[in-house]
Amino acid sequence: ILVASRPEPHIRETFEKEFIWGQFDSTNIEQSFEDVHTYLHVEFCRIYQGHLTAMQHIPTPWPAPEILKRLVKNSSGYFVYAATVIRFVDNEYSWSSKQLDMVVQNTIPHDSESPFATPDQLYMQILSKVPVWYRLHLCDILCVITHYYPDKFTTRDIDALLGLELGTVELIIRPLHSVLKVPTISGRSLGVHHASFLEFLNDEMRSSGFYA
Repeated sequence: ILVASRPEPHIRETFEKEFIWGQFDSTNIEQSFEDVHTYLHVEFCRIYQGHLTAMQHIPTPWPAPEILKRLVKNSSGYFVYAATVIRFVDNEYSWSSKQLDMVVQNTIPHDSESPFATPDQLYMQILSKVPVWYRLHLCDILCVITHYYPDKFTTRDIDALLGLELGTVELIIRPLHSVLKVPTISGRSLGVHHASFLEFLNDEMRSSGFYA
């Protein structure tokens, strides 16, 4: 039997009980620099081939080896960062090369105490793409998603809950597909790609003006 989960305290404490100790092997599969490197390399190749018309003027290999190495280092070996970068870069409405440049240029130095300092910076960058005049509504939307998750809300539900014109939520969260699971079919509920995004929003020190 293979069991995969986040290392939450109550889960770890259960498996550390004496009566089941020695009956399982525990492996940390989240932190792996080599696997993250492989994942990023494969995904960037896919993006390049998938956007070949727009990318044909970009020299190969793309990204350059030193950029790929830097992204792997910034990931701290965690796929949550790598997966978020790929979704941010693989945006059909933007230039993938420019999206990657934004990630690289805005990444903070990797000397912070927190291994999630760089993903936090990326989350801030993504959230900042929402126009300033929508920020107040954005914070309200994030509050609903954060405090009621995993309860299911559609964009229409949140429009009604916040007294917004129908379609407003979909418009505001359009730049946030790399962190939110935004349904393509009307009536389906919103979600998040990683629980770490909810943790980020719930920590005022990390999320600052986007604190939910």
